[in-house]
Amino acid sequence: MISKELLEKIFSCTKCESIPDHEKFDIHSHGNLNAEYMLVSEAPAIDSLDAKRYWSGNSGKLLRSCLQGLDVELEDLFYLNDIVKCWTGVNGTNRKPTDQEISNCGHFLIKEILELEPKLILAFGNVVSSYLLKRRVGIKEEHGKIYTIGNKYKVLVLLHPSNIDFSMKRETYKSQISSLFKALYEKKLEKIPNIFPETITEAMPELPQKPSNNDPRSFIIPSSGNSITDSDISAGQLRITIDFKDYFPKESCRLKVIIGGETYNASFTYKIGRSHVLRIGGKAMEKLGIEPYGSVRLKKISIDTYELKTV
Repeated sequence: MISKELLEKIFSCTKCESIPDHEKFDIHSHGNLNAEYMLVSEAPAIDSLDAKRYWSGNSGKLLRSCLQGLDVELEDLFYLNDIVKCWTGVNGTNRKPTDQEISNCGHFLIKEILELEPKLILAFGNVVSSYLLKRRVGIKEEHGKIYTIGNKYKVLVLLHPSNIDFSMKRETYKSQISSLFKALYEKKLEKIPNIFPETITEAMPELPQKPSNNDPRSFIIPSSGNSITDSDISAGQLRITIDFKDYFPKESCRLKVIIGGETYNASFTYKIGRSHVLRIGGKAMEKLGIEPYGSVRLKKISIDTYELKTV
């Protein structure tokens, strides 16, 4: 169940300097705080905020029409949220959240998932799907596919209803979402693979992320299916999966890490067939500013030096 304490922390957050007024839904707007399912999009829209109700604009009207005949509202069936909690737009115009805003806010979404423990997460759109799966999602190709994250939570990737006419036939989309909502309402999740053509259910592969700058020396940890935890941060360490073994020495050794222009001594423990451990220490970890379930970009500078940045 979603706790009042978490909702209050979300509501009071003003971390993003790029968002001037930090307008967000109040703690009573999220629907069912003990729902079996979570419905996530990228950020609040101004029309929904004005109505103090999730999914109140044109996209919401389409989505809510898919509940017709079920005698249930979105607020009854789902815990409703966004990956970025504040309205990111200006002068009454919505805009997509920036990578920094997603990075600042994403840990709240992870905490919501851990508290609610939903049986299924509906991820509407590329932004939230890519964040949860820790890779770039081809939203048109992967619409209707189910993946497992954290060895536990099921994520259903879905096209966002905004501009759906550019992606597929509106009636086809409405039919799919209506059938999906009916299956969830009836608690018959086994029907979902039959709703979407070529739907697959699979665990996320342990693959390294490709950096946006295509620098072969640069990569992002953790890889899909893993997480940076509170205990990692407290221990001043980063677990390096075996996917990234080619970036590191083949034996335990001393290394240097550069964070925010400052250089710190670090140690690397090589483990055969298991995640390696890069111990950077408490001061370096504090300088890095990473939060639980966040991500770090590592860039290999030389044979024994790496630059670290949160992403």
